[in-house]
Amino acid sequence: MAEMTWRAAVVAAAVMLGGGSALAADGFYKGKVVSVYVGASPGGTNDLATRLVVKHMPKHLDGHPTMVVKNMPGAGSRKLASYLYSVSPRDGTEFGTVDRNVFTDWLLQTDRSNLVDPRELIWIGSPVQETLTCVSWKTSEVQGLDDLKSKPFVIGSTGAASGETLHANILNTFLGAKVKTITGYPGGAEMNLAMQRGETDGRCGLGWGAIKAGYHAWIEAKDMKVLIQNSLESHPELEGVPVLADLVPDGPDKQALALLLADQKVGRPMVAPPGLSAARRDELRKALDDTIADPEFRAEAAASKYEVRPISGAEITKLLDSLFAIPQPVIERAQKIANY
Repeated sequence: MAEMTWRAAVVAAAVMLGGGSALAADGFYKGKVVSVYVGASPGGTNDLATRLVVKHMPKHLDGHPTMVVKNMPGAGSRKLASYLYSVSPRDGTEFGTVDRNVFTDWLLQTDRSNLVDPRELIWIGSPVQETLTCVSWKTSEVQGLDDLKSKPFVIGSTGAASGETLHANILNTFLGAKVKTITGYPGGAEMNLAMQRGETDGRCGLGWGAIKAGYHAWIEAKDMKVLIQNSLESHPELEGVPVLADLVPDGPDKQALALLLADQKVGRPMVAPPGLSAARRDELRKALDDTIADPEFRAEAAASKYEVRPISGAEITKLLDSLFAIPQPVIERAQKIANY
């Protein structure tokens, strides 16, 4: 109790003095080594984004700790989520970046044996919100929304439970589209090649941020066209491109769609173990927010063509609460569409 009273006094004093966040006043991180895990292999988007954040984040934590990135790939970041939930220390010296599916898995999957309830984790924030799209190659007969509804559209997919297949199911269910998937592609590079060769018509579930970073020349040359934003709201740079949520009437279907697409809002989220003190949670959240606002971070992100559209940990938690308030019949419909 004395510790809590002391901390409350420090918080109040800092607020009165306007001297910044009192959560960073105890010098906890001085001399510490902080492990920041990535639930994916080295070299991927989540890995590179995390390393960029970690490069700039120490100066925004009181005590300026040494921060080390460690990779823990496995089961779509479920391995890392399980580690943070059950093994990791609860003092702020370990946290990590998980795939966004960890945010909605618990609600969309019926088998929860290897899952962590996302409400048990501490959501620190994310440097970016995703906007997923469906794109067509120039040789495809599908070059607009009407075509997507009336003509077959073949895309590549890594498997039956992949994001590509999910987005095909979503478009077919809510728009009456005719998207067909060819499964078995190892990854995005192979799916791009298939599209260029004419084996497929395009890709679905491709993020606008990824397009800007790697494929924007195709857009400028009109080799590739964005048909639709498979999202809940429009990206600021995609004005005029239809948004899927705008095409679905209000009601249970739109609620199901909101659940299916909700993970885009969290992008590449950083999470900490349960049991973290409120003060440490807020310190990490503020440090991430300050890092994302840091001009040096922003400049390096721009040079790397890395999109920055942050969402705070508090906003993520509020969104999560709203998803768990969705009626069970709507959740079951979303599960069926997701084909879990």
